[in-house]
Amino acid sequence: MKKLYTLLGMLGLIAFSTTSIAQCANDNVQFGTSTAPTNVGQLVTLTTCIYGGEYRLVNNMQAGAVYRLETCGDTDFDTQISVYNAGTGALVGYNDDACGLQSIVTFTSDGSSIRASIDRYFCGNQNSCMTLRITLVSGPNASNPCDDITALSGCGASVNFSLAGSGSFNNNGPWNTPGAEQIYSFTAPFSGGYEIEINHSGGFYIDLFYRTTASGCSGSGWTYVDDILSSATNTVNLVGGTTYYFMIDDENTSGSTGSIVINCPCIPSATPDGMYTYNGPFTISGSTNGECNDCSLRPSDDQIHEIEILCDGTYTFETCGGANWDTYLYLTSTFCGNVIASNDDSPCGGGFSLQSSITTQLAPGTYYVTVEAYSSFSGGDYDLSVSGVLTPIDVLVTPQNHIIDCVPIPVDLFANSTGGSGGPYTYLWSTGETTSSISVNPNVTTTYSVTVADGCTETTSSTTVTVINRCGNNNQKSLICHVPSGNGGNPQTICISPNALNAHLATLWDLHGGDYCGPCASNSSIITTDNENLGDNSFIRARMNTNDESIEISYRLAYDSDVRVEIYDMTGALVEVIHQGNAEEGQLYDIVVNPSKFTTGVYIYQFITNVERHIDKLQFIH
Repeated sequence: MKKLYTLLGMLGLIAFSTTSIAQCANDNVQFGTSTAPTNVGQLVTLTTCIYGGEYRLVNNMQAGAVYRLETCGDTDFDTQISVYNAGTGALVGYNDDACGLQSIVTFTSDGSSIRASIDRYFCGNQNSCMTLRITLVSGPNASNPCDDITALSGCGASVNFSLAGSGSFNNNGPWNTPGAEQIYSFTAPFSGGYEIEINHSGGFYIDLFYRTTASGCSGSGWTYVDDILSSATNTVNLVGGTTYYFMIDDENTSGSTGSIVINCPCIPSATPDGMYTYNGPFTISGSTNGECNDCSLRPSDDQIHEIEILCDGTYTFETCGGANWDTYLYLTSTFCGNVIASNDDSPCGGGFSLQSSITTQLAPGTYYVTVEAYSSFSGGDYDLSVSGVLTPIDVLVTPQNHIIDCVPIPVDLFANSTGGSGGPYTYLWSTGETTSSISVNPNVTTTYSVTVADGCTETTSSTTVTVINRCGNNNQKSLICHVPSGNGGNPQTICISPNALNAHLATLWDLHGGDYCGPCASNSSIITTDNENLGDNSFIRARMNTNDESIEISYRLAYDSDVRVEIYDMTGALVEVIHQGNAEEGQLYDIVVNPSKFTTGVYIYQFITNVERHIDKLQFIH
């Protein structure tokens, strides 16, 4: 019977040890405080020496997270674990003998602190050390990051992020990303390579992904960019006008913070950095720092200035004395194109220099000056000086040195204008008239001037209208030689009204004996005025050769001189230079004028030496 009772007792003990019993009472004594782990899968030792009859207070629990408390691995005594809500005292979980004689309690937290109570089986005290550990099995149920997307306002805008706990998306790249996510939206203003700048702190890596919004927002379909420990800048090619999602996904569930900035690419501009009109010398102050390489003229950042030139002239564009870096200038007729001139290192008024200068002739129009650097490694502040010398207007008044004889025939004066800015020109004559030509008929020798302007510059030119053979008050009458018909040897010099000229000058200056302008000569075949007043041993004489009806002009000078004889028509236009050469003192010279070269009419000839000029008329009749 003793042996039977002993066997029955052993069977009863075994049955009792495998039977579930209620948790131990919430009456243990506190032994220290710990903080719950924050990394999923992390096993944390709360204490290596907790007695039976004591509890460990554990704070910072994450609501929705799953934790596992255990004494597995220690053999000091047979444990029971009872977990209570530290605030309400409600039972959270209980276990006995989940790992041999040791215990495991797995539970989902509501975020409240807990009491992890340890008892010796059967709910007793034990004065020996037991190790208590806790593991964050999984984080809280993460929200869908697609439901909380932050829009980035534009290029260069920095936005902060804060990640903690478990995330909803994982395995989108080469690394496991169980942690939380943050998604941002960004619309690319133009196509190009965008710099995505991430700064991060937290001790673990975060991963960067992107996709188009047109592809949707979900846990898959993302393009991996990089995994980032602290900071990194990655370039992503985006299409202008397209909206993208950028996702930051934590490789760990521990807390981390940082910022994201999207920097737009430097896209060449199609508009100038400044627009100016040249009204006089001026200086443009600028800087290539922070600029783009708008023009492909050189591989450097640049600035482009549009300059409106209103007047034809020679213009200079220079950085001499206006920069402390190696500049390079381009002058173009279009934005970034059609190079007119360029310069790298100008002497700048002295020896070698790193600054630039361009001087060139420009017509009115729009031009562009591009300030570049010699290389992509230089650039900075600069002063660009612009100056100009305007092209003058060339004006010739015709006819020059016109002669009006006793017959008061008006003459038209023309201001022939070229140069400057090419017109339109304005005119102001000394008579007050404002047309390009005027008609004059003075009684006395008069000089007429005209000022021609084009809005940029002006030039004044003049001509002299010489009046001869006039008489009376204010030279209002005409001085002629009257040769009576049938009495050619008795010519008479008379002063008559111009209205009476026609009867006397019906054939005009008739060398065969008719009336002619001017005083009567002592010999009617000599047709010069004051021709005997040239000095001692000097004369000029014109006469007809009856053999061939040519006209001979003979002369002798009392000095050595160059001689030129010109024939003009009655409008003052030069018809022919009939003689040009050198004359020696005292020598007699004859000039033969062939009448076949001239039509019937009256002409004027000028006899010009180095010291004097004589004017008279010739008549050709065929």
